[in-house]
Amino acid sequence: MKLNLVTLAVIVIGLSLFGMHAAHQPWTAWRIAGIAIAAPAFLLFVAARIELGRAFSVQAKATTLVTTGVYSRIRNPIYFFGAIFFLGTVSYTHLDVYKRQVSNSVSPVLAPESASRP
Repeated sequence: MKLNLVTLAVIVIGLSLFGMHAAHQPWTAWRIAGIAIAAPAFLLFVAARIELGRAFSVQAKATTLVTTGVYSRIRNPIYFFGAIFFLGTVSYTHLDVYKRQVSNSVSPVLAPESASRP
């Protein structure tokens, strides 16, 4: 029960921070597509986690086999919906952060500072 409350607190704080950040961003097609993908994936991720119930364990140990609900259709729904949620968040950010990281790490290699000086 304690782990569930901590998880809930982290989710509420994360969504609050995301909401404050998203309110000041322009709504482009990439951002709308990202939200359209990430929001249902996140809800299904949470539903799969709740459905797992007492069979959930932080350590990799099998206590019971869950074969009902979404677990009867998808073998690992938490991994599946987590990956879809990640893809939605990447689409939402439109890779801006990743483009900046790559360009900052590649540009010194491609154009060294000493080569740009006369």
